[in-house]
Amino acid sequence: MEEQKREVDYQKWTWKVLEYTAKAVMGIIVIAFLYQGITKGYAFGYELFHSEPLTKEAEVSIELEVTEEDSVLEIGKWLEQQSVLSSALVFWAQAYIYELNIQPGVYQVSSDMSSKEILTMLDLGN
Repeated sequence: MEEQKREVDYQKWTWKVLEYTAKAVMGIIVIAFLYQGITKGYAFGYELFHSEPLTKEAEVSIELEVTEEDSVLEIGKWLEQQSVLSSALVFWAQAYIYELNIQPGVYQVSSDMSSKEILTMLDLGN
């Protein structure tokens, strides 16, 4: 009888250890996701309101032709592909927040310009 009780106690103890271990692992995973989300959110917000040029010198200088049909996000993606901007999403969000309207035309942009400078130029037009 004593041996059966001891076996049941070991089983209960084993399940409690497994339960607490699973809770600790889940807690660590949640904390890791929160950390990633917070750091990426902060970086996005910082870049959104403190945009800096991709380079100090005009390493990349291109001619940008904007038409009526081009969206801000499409322009941002193209500039990101050309290594002029670091993030098309930040470019789009800045245009939305600052309520800028992109004017069609041909523009000279370079990697030493911040996304805010490029947006201002596109808003003012030629």
